[in-house]
Amino acid sequence: MKYRFGGKEKLLSFGAYPEVTLAAAREARDQARVELGAGRDPSLTRRQRQAEAKRVDKQLQARGRRVDESPIRAWTLRYAEDVRTSLERRAWPDLGHIDLDEITAPMVLETIKKIEAHRAKKLREECVSG
Repeated sequence: MKYRFGGKEKLLSFGAYPEVTLAAAREARDQARVELGAGRDPSLTRRQRQAEAKRVDKQLQARGRRVDESPIRAWTLRYAEDVRTSLERRAWPDLGHIDLDEITAPMVLETIKKIEAHRAKKLREECVSG
């Protein structure tokens, strides 16, 4: 798409044909026109969205979910569900929102200790009630 912003001529590409359908390209063009109408540069908006997506992808929870949903997993459905639930309840609240580069060994150790304490308490309760 050829457009002008700030007195400069610019080009915006929406992707190669087989990967991007004509309908999707037209929709992206229409969104770019809305951005221009609002006084924003569509290429800058697109770069900001891509940077945000990359930032979120670097977080532990986003990576964990992507691996969890991988079709390559050789786990049974029940075991995969147990692991996912355990991560959601125990690990993601402490570490899920942090970038992978910023997670330190003491942070992981603290989370593991919390999980161990919870499991020990649960085991004690089962022993007393059984």
